[in-house]
Amino acid sequence: MIQLQQHTSEHNGKLIYTFTINNSNGMSVVVTNYGCKIISVNVPDRQGVFADIVLGYNTIDEYITGNRYFGAVIGRCTNRIKEGLLTIENKTYRLTCNNGNNHLHGGDKGFDSVVWDVDSYSDNEVVFSYLSVDGEEGYPGNMQVKIGYRLTDTNSIEINYSAVTDKTTAVNLTNHSFFNLNGVNNVNLPDVKNHSLMVSADRYTVNNQEMVPTGEILNVEDTILDLRVENGLTGVINSTGGLDNNFVLNSSSVNGEPVSSLYCKESGRRMNVYTTQPCVQIYTGNFLDGSDVGKGGVPYGKFSAICIETQGYPDGNRLDTFDDNTLHPNQQYEHKTIFEFTVE
Repeated sequence: MIQLQQHTSEHNGKLIYTFTINNSNGMSVVVTNYGCKIISVNVPDRQGVFADIVLGYNTIDEYITGNRYFGAVIGRCTNRIKEGLLTIENKTYRLTCNNGNNHLHGGDKGFDSVVWDVDSYSDNEVVFSYLSVDGEEGYPGNMQVKIGYRLTDTNSIEINYSAVTDKTTAVNLTNHSFFNLNGVNNVNLPDVKNHSLMVSADRYTVNNQEMVPTGEILNVEDTILDLRVENGLTGVINSTGGLDNNFVLNSSSVNGEPVSSLYCKESGRRMNVYTTQPCVQIYTGNFLDGSDVGKGGVPYGKFSAICIETQGYPDGNRLDTFDDNTLHPNQQYEHKTIFEFTVE
């Protein structure tokens, strides 16, 4: 069953709504058309006690003024594009630079900061749509995007991404939810060092000091980034200062084995991730500093969450060693990511 709530808040003249989706197991997910964000995900621990496991805020107004990326869909292109220069069919477009010298997560007005249209909703699914107009943040083409959030009775959140364009452009969408499987209802929120993580990836992409890909792809073997066997995050975070790395997945499928798995021994909650995307960005909240005060008045400090952002190759149009993110008018961009929740 799905419940719709209209808020007094509006943004740029458009009304904001939230949708609460419930399944037969008592799990619930709350999403909003502001930034196409996941606001909460309530799942049980091994004792059957439900808790919200995503960072966020108490009110819609706080989502408008607070951390842009909590739970948001990121677009047109996630991650960084060097110097904001996007080359498509031998033509270079200058994108908004909002992260030092570079373009990050769609620019000043990314998909996270706009009010999406409510395309449709049913008992277990809501579909949002957005028309990103030609020239928005420097991107070419009018691009129509649809995002569907579906909650299944197997305690899975299915995210369906699709887009079409009237002019050749670039698109690389992801969801930027911040997960903490301890449950974020706790005033003394533990960080995610007590989690363990598996990423089915033999290779990762190398970044420069500005966190922009160099084009080099290295093997994870004999490095701290070898997460092919589930590993505790304490040692990984202590050794690296926190992850903010893109992994090249060994397979891209929503069937079979998960491409990534996150586990919290204390709660018994596990999140398995499946995707049709070729890559995943793992980010352990390295830049959270306590200034974001979230649900229940809890300040979100360093490493208080982990993001598992399925994506295409970052800055792929610039680098010959990467698959690019070009979308032509006669094509449809279509991907799916699944977050499946279990207990152990």
